[in-house]
Amino acid sequence: MNNIPIMFIILCWGIYLLYWAVSSFSQKPSTEKPKSVSYFVAVFLFGSSFMMILVPELFNLSAIPINKSLLLDITSMLICASGLAVCVWARTNLAGNWSNTLDFKKGHELIQSGPYKLIRHPIYAGFLLMFLGSAMATSKLGGIIGFVILLAGCLLRIRLEEDLMMKHFPVEYCEYKKNTKALVPFLW
Repeated sequence: MNNIPIMFIILCWGIYLLYWAVSSFSQKPSTEKPKSVSYFVAVFLFGSSFMMILVPELFNLSAIPINKSLLLDITSMLICASGLAVCVWARTNLAGNWSNTLDFKKGHELIQSGPYKLIRHPIYAGFLLMFLGSAMATSKLGGIIGFVILLAGCLLRIRLEEDLMMKHFPVEYCEYKKNTKALVPFLW
């Protein structure tokens, strides 16, 4: 069972990347692109988090702080698969409004259906779940630190994304924020 969780996690990330690549062809054209330094900091944090989990040896973070067990393996796979499901569900609901670089799209719509009924940023929530499951499966200190770095990157991107939405949907987005949480339904 030692390699099965890692192989499963790799499969989940492969599905994620393939789905994102294929669905990126249906994006609407951009009307506004990010110009903020904060955007580039968020991108750096995302990249750094993956470096922590993929090559923890570079940072002397390959220590194994969690004892591997069948329960941990199963839990890590379930968390990663749940995150993938949330990401795909959210990306499907966004359709052409989605952007990797926080662009505002021509004919952009404020989506409030599907997972967006529950939280404002389900792709980030799903992405964090996938990464958490991955970190648990590797059971390395780099994965835990990478998760914290990724969370910081997501929170920064959320702030930038919400500023963009408030700029273009001032009334609607303000109301939407009152009725939903950012990342965790009913909590946060």
